[in-house]
Amino acid sequence: MSMIVSDVTSRYLKHRETIRAWGDRGAAIIQEIEAVHFSDAYYYPVPELDDEWDCFPFAIVRAHVASADGTKFKGYLTDPSVGVFFEEDDFCFNANLEDWAESALERLRQATGRNLDPFFPVYYRTDGVPRPSEGFFGYGDQVSKFLLKNHGFDLQGGDLVRVADLRFSTRKSLESGEMRRQPRVGDVGRVLGCLDPALHELPFQVACIDRPKDFYETVWHVAFAADELELVSRK
Repeated sequence: MSMIVSDVTSRYLKHRETIRAWGDRGAAIIQEIEAVHFSDAYYYPVPELDDEWDCFPFAIVRAHVASADGTKFKGYLTDPSVGVFFEEDDFCFNANLEDWAESALERLRQATGRNLDPFFPVYYRTDGVPRPSEGFFGYGDQVSKFLLKNHGFDLQGGDLVRVADLRFSTRKSLESGEMRRQPRVGDVGRVLGCLDPALHELPFQVACIDRPKDFYETVWHVAFAADELELVSRK
């Protein structure tokens, strides 16, 4: 863990003045990093800087992670992975490498001395810049099975859904800028994220996309309760 974090920190130091030139947002990033004195307990988000390995924008954001059995970890989030820290080790779970997940999980079980059963889906929450993020991470139908067992409904990120009811008259856009219009019963959209239904009245984040001529445009991107949506199809 320390070696990876030190590499991220050294790249931050190299580009600190570049970050400072971003104005208020750059100042927020600098404050976030320097407030903890480059602690090896965290990774840091600097998404606009080129990653020196592959030269593409790269961000690793510290996160609070909880496994499905309730065990809590310090960890991190980076597309398309979620990782957890235990003592001096880093255990990474990549959405595209499901075959490796069981090996990483077995190492984590040995390190912690806990069964961690069930472990997936894990719930993550970030509280750093550029903005907070939270949701579930799992493989296959682990998220939908968890939601069905614990909350009585079967939806997950990527599902195509239809608006079946609107119990709330107006909704705030989850994107910057104005929505083209409010959602309507019968609209079809895709679930982009799911928050913890125990903590959020409107846990499902859904976007409706239109294609005027040659480009795609977001009609609305808002949150719904589970009973306002019906499943159309699943990838």
